[in-house]
Amino acid sequence: ELAYLKDARLIDKAMQYINHASQREKFYIRCTKAIVSKDINQAIAELEMLLDRYPDEKEAMYKLGRYKYSLGLLEESEKYLLQAIEVDPLYKVAYNNLAYTYQAEGNFEKALWAINQYIALAPDEANPYDTRGDIFMKSGMLDDAIASYDTALQKKPDFFSSRRHLNDLYIMKGEFEKTRPLIEEML
Repeated sequence: ELAYLKDARLIDKAMQYINHASQREKFYIRCTKAIVSKDINQAIAELEMLLDRYPDEKEAMYKLGRYKYSLGLLEESEKYLLQAIEVDPLYKVAYNNLAYTYQAEGNFEKALWAINQYIALAPDEANPYDTRGDIFMKSGMLDDAIASYDTALQKKPDFFSSRRHLNDLYIMKGEFEKTRPLIEEML
């Protein structure tokens, strides 16, 4: 995990000690090594093998959903994310990624359903409102997107993604007077 969060080279340290890890951890270590090496197909293979051995491993399902999404394999992404949610109906990040998957599939109603599930699980967090703003924006519902980004900023005033998108939307709408405070705050 530190290889994801801090320094990709740390995965080499994990590989050095892989024989001391559990079977489950070995799959994740090899998956991370593959991602760091930019071999997404090997990462997917590791996660699929992990699921063969541990069929209720929600994190593997979630990661497979994300990786399949990045390859444009939206139906497979949806399948894995729904499996993760079936294992853990409170798995917030799975709903978040499922919303983006549905949106990419062109299914606005399902995207809105998924992100509203996330909002119901984490009403005090900024990220689900930011994602909802993204879904509204990509669907051409600019005023709804603005309202959702505003809500995200009420939850977390320094949430950069919402601030940036809000600025972009005000520019698109020609409401330039509203961009100056956003830009100053971002700076």
